[in-house]
Amino acid sequence: MEGDNKDLRQITATLEIQKVNKSQFLNTRKKHDLKGLEHDVKLFKNQNHCNTLDNYLEKYLPIHI
Repeated sequence: MEGDNKDLRQITATLEIQKVNKSQFLNTRKKHDLKGLEHDVKLFKNQNHCNTLDNYLEKYLPIHI
């Protein structure tokens, strides 16, 4: 029983160290959400640029050749 009790205390101590309060969690989550949105915007801009470039090449490349 003492060994189990010691293990439980160790697990409890580890959880106490890792625990954050609600406001810290929400702030971190908000930062991650904003980063995700920034990445989505960058991805959209790059896709739009690639589509524009493809359209340009399809239209005007045969003229130059």
